[in-house]
Amino acid sequence: NRMDTIIAGNYSDGTVLDAVLCSNDSTALGVENALASSYTGKYPVITGQDCDIANVKNMLLGKQSMSIFKDTRTLATQVVKMVDSVMQGGEAEINDTKSYDNGTGIIPTFLCDPVVVTVDNYKDMLITSGYYTEDQLK
Repeated sequence: NRMDTIIAGNYSDGTVLDAVLCSNDSTALGVENALASSYTGKYPVITGQDCDIANVKNMLLGKQSMSIFKDTRTLATQVVKMVDSVMQGGEAEINDTKSYDNGTGIIPTFLCDPVVVTVDNYKDMLITSGYYTEDQLK
């Protein structure tokens, strides 16, 4: 609804929308749906995050430019290691002691590397890795 309002208020006169930077793929999907229903200009660059199936399909159709992939298998493996360390009486492995201050102090964190996924690398990142099957993305 917000994107419909933005399009109606700012782009219905033919003004070109160059890019929409979305915080996640759900937002990007909403933007893509709004554009399909009411935008007549050149399709903008649209970004997202999460590599949701619908958004990867939209990347393949040229409706979304990229998405950030955070492999939940990697995240889960790291969480299990951290919990196991604590349960064994040790300390959880961390790799960042500077970035996250929640107002009470710096929170030690383990950061997993995010990956930019585009039509150029989605097969390696998502299919070859076993995260999705090719049939899921048809």
